[in-house]
Amino acid sequence: MLYVVGSLASLPLLFGVWALAGCAVERALGLDLVSEDRSHRWLRRFGLGASAWILALFGLAAFQALEPLAIWALVAISLGGGAASLLANRARPALEQPVVASRYSANRLQRLGNGVLWIAIAASGVVLLLQALRPDISWDANVYHLTLPRLYLEHGGFFRVPWNVYSNWPLGLEMLFGAAMALRDYGLAKLVHFGFGALTAVAVFRLAGRRSALWAVAALLFNPVVLYEIRIAYVDLGYAFFLLLGAASLSTALDAEPGSRLRHRELLLAGIAGGTLCAIKLNGFFGLAVLAGLWGLEIVLVERRWRPGWLRELSALLLPALVLGAPWWLKSWVLTGNPAYPLLYDWFGGPEWSARLGAAHAQWQAAIGMGREPLDYLLLPLRVILEGDLGYTHFDGRISRAWIVLVPIAILGGFRDRLSRRLLVAAVIFFGLWSVTSQQTRLLIPILPLLAVAAARSLAGAFEALARHRRVRPQLTAATEALVSIAFAWLLVTAGLVYTRQAPRLARDLVTHGSELQKAVVHPVYSWIDSQLPAAARLLLINTNHGFHLRREFVADSFFEASQIADAFLDTHDKAAAAARARDLGITHVLVESRPGPAYPDSLVALLQDPAWATPLYASPDRRFTVLGLRPPAVP
Repeated sequence: MLYVVGSLASLPLLFGVWALAGCAVERALGLDLVSEDRSHRWLRRFGLGASAWILALFGLAAFQALEPLAIWALVAISLGGGAASLLANRARPALEQPVVASRYSANRLQRLGNGVLWIAIAASGVVLLLQALRPDISWDANVYHLTLPRLYLEHGGFFRVPWNVYSNWPLGLEMLFGAAMALRDYGLAKLVHFGFGALTAVAVFRLAGRRSALWAVAALLFNPVVLYEIRIAYVDLGYAFFLLLGAASLSTALDAEPGSRLRHRELLLAGIAGGTLCAIKLNGFFGLAVLAGLWGLEIVLVERRWRPGWLRELSALLLPALVLGAPWWLKSWVLTGNPAYPLLYDWFGGPEWSARLGAAHAQWQAAIGMGREPLDYLLLPLRVILEGDLGYTHFDGRISRAWIVLVPIAILGGFRDRLSRRLLVAAVIFFGLWSVTSQQTRLLIPILPLLAVAAARSLAGAFEALARHRRVRPQLTAATEALVSIAFAWLLVTAGLVYTRQAPRLARDLVTHGSELQKAVVHPVYSWIDSQLPAAARLLLINTNHGFHLRREFVADSFFEASQIADAFLDTHDKAAAAARARDLGITHVLVESRPGPAYPDSLVALLQDPAWATPLYASPDRRFTVLGLRPPAVP
């Protein structure tokens, strides 16, 4: 029980530290934030603080100073700087923006519908929080989202992680996971991603407006891919948070007077959000391109002229990307000789990669989805909504089929609501970039908050228009609106039913066992390796690439579809040659998981099956894992 309470208390404290850091950044950059309301202001401060922490953690890792003491020092600096900024800001009037008071007042029927939806959202939040507290680690988190920050903490900073392609990509959110692990444990790191999802829901709530706020939150959460990811240590909801934050700031800037102080500062805030996106993920420049593209379209199509000061505005959008995003590309260049490793291999090259692997990786990515012909692109929006499912041939994920109705509603509402229109345009630009790359549903999560706000505001606008119609009775409008709320609640509850059924047992286990659950999910093979193999052992991982619980150096595939291990042994023609290659790679032991994997060369398979070359040292009781020790062949 104490472990659960400690974890739940640690998350708001950590987020509070980042928000206070944002206060210090706000004052240092002269960014008097727009005073829409307190929650919106603190969301922006949190975004600024998280961005500053990512940059600071990068600096610590780059100078080999990434250790708990330094991270606690960052906590102290954030608390002190934030407190000083808050005290100073009390004497400085903030840059104000007129706030339009809402005239919406719900009647009894509408309150009934809203109450049902509130209960559904609150219950879903509790269920998902319990899921986030689970001690198990998801696939990609075991490969790199949590494994890489653990390795960086153990080594005191960045180093070239052999064979791990992901280690050379932007890892901004992973650095925040690392800070959470240094301050507490990996359970808090998992909660960080949950927290970003929760704050994205809060931002959606604030942007949608009073009448449609609950609809927007439900529209974000009733997507199975969102429900799955908010529970685990991934990064897509962090991406979604900063993209929504950037789009909101950009919209405020575009509504402001050209050349005004407000416009410049909101553009700079949007640029900081875009730069943070570049530090979060390899495709972070998608988000930056969305913001820059939206700004350019507004200049060309709405203002209809390139007026003086456009270069200053564009610089406010793009320069933060250089400050926040470029260091990650520079790091990759220094460690691999390739700023986009392993992409652009033909131009820059890079270790543990080849043209053959590059072709296999490109072929795999192109095969995700339902085709790349002109007709396929035309049908892509419908297919993603109606045919999305598990497996790469169905985009490997699902969003709600309700979007088949909500997207047209959002489009219709966009004709009269500027914010909805801008969010839709941003979503369309992002979708277009996504369509020509890896068509995985989870990579569409960043546009779901944009669509949720646009659809909810459009629905609210339709009901407002209906209420003004003389021939429509107010009771009919209220009843219809209540039914919409209940329908959203039903969509949310049914989407998360699988997690709701697990909630009672999970809650009981968390309360009764607490931190012991973390030990229970560690497979015995890792404990055996930790206690029985020498500290200098280097393992080759076969049919697995999970390294979070490994405390020995290891070599593993980044993705099985372009197997670096298979490629490394491809030109070995017999067991002796395969053994020699393993020795060249420094391999002393092999960890084999009994599950389907890539097609390894026959020479490697033969080596591992011959006890004269690979001695069985350990077999797990469940027959899942085998540990082999490599040795020279026995003398006849």
